[in-house]
Amino acid sequence: MIARLTICTLGLVWLTAAAAQTCGTAPLQVQLLCSDHTTSNGQCAANSYLVWIDGRTRVLIDVGSGASRRFLEAGANAADLDVILLTSLQAEHTTDLPALLQLSLSQGRNRALPIYGPSGNKFSPSTVTFIRALFDGTRGAYRHLGVLLNPLARDAYKLNPQDVGKERSRLGSRRLSGAAFPQPFTNVRLSVASLYLARETSPVLAWRVDAGNKSVVFSRDTGSANGSLEQLAKGADLFVLQQPVTARESDRAPPLIAVEIAGLVEATGVKHVVLARAPRKPELEFVMDEASINNVAQSFAAADSLECFTP
Repeated sequence: MIARLTICTLGLVWLTAAAAQTCGTAPLQVQLLCSDHTTSNGQCAANSYLVWIDGRTRVLIDVGSGASRRFLEAGANAADLDVILLTSLQAEHTTDLPALLQLSLSQGRNRALPIYGPSGNKFSPSTVTFIRALFDGTRGAYRHLGVLLNPLARDAYKLNPQDVGKERSRLGSRRLSGAAFPQPFTNVRLSVASLYLARETSPVLAWRVDAGNKSVVFSRDTGSANGSLEQLAKGADLFVLQQPVTARESDRAPPLIAVEIAGLVEATGVKHVVLARAPRKPELEFVMDEASINNVAQSFAAADSLECFTP
């Protein structure tokens, strides 16, 4: 039996999706600020995510177009952020960073803000270079925000950009037990591990956030050639997949994404997978047999903007 499954109507299975815009007070929740299929109404154009810990917004992953607006709608406060994590420096992941930092100045932040992103290559600047090109008080594109990089300014709120590459980016960087993943950021509430995924052009990072006994992984891929992504995601409670969904219109074969997700769940023991992006064209549908639908749907959910997920 052949069944059609349109990803944006796939039911939420085994996940709690909050109807309210602000997440609750669970030990860890993930909120999608922007999901790609909302672009048709002009509200959002790229994926961005918040990690809530005990009712406060502690981690922001990517700051694409529309993220600052959604940040306010979510009831988030930049004063609560412990860290910003960038998966890529491409425009769809960073466009709203200046607007968000402008907003943060009005939200009473009074401590340094670490920003971690990929190291550079010949196609892309490093994160440190990128941040300075935007906000340097003398040469930056947004010089009015130069106080955030000025070491002589008296304000406690400063940006602290850091590069993350294939190897540890600085001495003293801790690693996850039993694995070769840099752990560039940690505090009393959470720890962050990173995986550098080489690309032909701009480098990409996958991130894992652990808080208490809960963990969530953010990635644009469902696997890696050497199994490192599977290792990073091992035992995670939630895997947020940022990859756009496409269909093979030529032969209407079962979609590769379904096979990859099933393999990811089997290899890692990930409890739930959230697909953050729906098809760019609503008419594109998955064509799967009934067994494939049953296998994938038990751990796979499509998501809308401002939805909250509690592992």
